[in-house]
Amino acid sequence: MSYVVEESSAESGRPIELFQITLGSDVFRYTSAAEDITADGNDWNAIPIFRGEIELGSDARGNPLTVTVGGDNQFAQNFVENAPPHMPEIEIFSVHFGDISDVSKIWEGEITEIVWVDDAAFAQIIARPPEAGLDSRTPRRDSGALCPYMLFDTQCTVSEASHKYDGIAGSVSGNTLTVSGLDAAKLVGWATAGKIVFGNDYRVIVAHTATDTLELGSPLNEDPTGETVSVYAGCDHTLATCNSKFSNAANFGGRPYVPGRDINESGIS
Repeated sequence: MSYVVEESSAESGRPIELFQITLGSDVFRYTSAAEDITADGNDWNAIPIFRGEIELGSDARGNPLTVTVGGDNQFAQNFVENAPPHMPEIEIFSVHFGDISDVSKIWEGEITEIVWVDDAAFAQIIARPPEAGLDSRTPRRDSGALCPYMLFDTQCTVSEASHKYDGIAGSVSGNTLTVSGLDAAKLVGWATAGKIVFGNDYRVIVAHTATDTLELGSPLNEDPTGETVSVYAGCDHTLATCNSKFSNAANFGGRPYVPGRDINESGIS
């Protein structure tokens, strides 16, 4: 019996929902069924999970959807100490026990935050549909002495691949780690305000304080000791750095020579 027939049936319809969450290369599949099931070629883990009402119509297109799971949920645990490096996506499907081969997607969106409630006994997954961004306003770019472009973006034009160093992670202590060979390849401060990437995880580099030592904004999710990590250059968005470090002054987006306000006898002019 097809999904449409089951859905419209007053007697035979036994709907359950499937929740698929994608975080980088990791995929979490849950179901509201009483037991684990296999549907659409995948295994779905039965857990206590429920969602808020899906609102339809153009006026509701930007409204968030809340999905609640237990506080010890495997996916939610990724948010306990640090925000994940990738924007997670969630898809919700409906299927009937009468024909679990006929799966219908009923909602999809991006997860924007996790809210812990009841002393972290539950985690509320907050997601918004893709069309939510259509209602947002694009801010104007500020004009100032510093460059407003993000390093390596299309307006900056600097090549990300040309400003990367791959090395083996050495000792790790809290937010600090060493990277072999970085001292010989790059000057102190080269990676400050840059990033370090390990698998699907990344962190902002707060300071490149010693020849091969990096201080991160927060620890990586997994211990990288003995593994290859990628370190990317940072930028302080000044014209001097753009010119000397990246040879990219022609594409500098700031206005360092615009005069400031003058002080005269009558006040500020």
